[in-house]
Amino acid sequence: MGPVATAAYLRVSTPKQSEAMQRDAITRAAAARGETVDLWFSEKMGGQRSDRPELETVRDLARRGQISVLWVFRLDRLARGAVFLLNCVTELKQNGCKLEALDVPGDCLRGPWAPAILATLGTAAEIELEAIRERTAAARAKAEAAGKRWGRPLGPTEDRTAELEILLDSLKDGLTLRQAAETAGLSYGTAQRLVAAAKTAAKDAADRRE
Repeated sequence: MGPVATAAYLRVSTPKQSEAMQRDAITRAAAARGETVDLWFSEKMGGQRSDRPELETVRDLARRGQISVLWVFRLDRLARGAVFLLNCVTELKQNGCKLEALDVPGDCLRGPWAPAILATLGTAAEIELEAIRERTAAARAKAEAAGKRWGRPLGPTEDRTAELEILLDSLKDGLTLRQAAETAGLSYGTAQRLVAAAKTAAKDAADRRE
């Protein structure tokens, strides 16, 4: 067994995006605790994919007890799916690896409510994408039925999912809407509609919880 190290996992959805912001934020957060990151792992692919070589390397090192702390910029960097996210976090915990996510207080990940919180966060990410897909498809069908042009053709459902994830990730990473649209390969108008749909979906979900 090699030396125990502190590691960080970075992920963006497309080669056009940069991990620099995630790396800087994690470096500052670790330094604030008097820590340094020894190992960096980064990938450029969607969070819905489970076949990520760098993440598998991280998990393998954790299983062998070679990683004591894993830093991520946000929990959705690990996964957008609830089941896969929960499995990853549970596995890290079982192998004595502490997970530090900058968007979630540490006690939420390690306390008795951690499984419920993680499942909720993962499900919310899935619902967010699915709600936008449904609203986009409905709006497109309505526009086409009225003989109107619906922005740039988005392709099949799988491609639309990938573009939506890139758009959302880019906005969360600090890009402007126009920059995010370009990164996702969408027209500015289509990006505006998708963001509006996301806000409506989030409001509807909040209303249902009340």
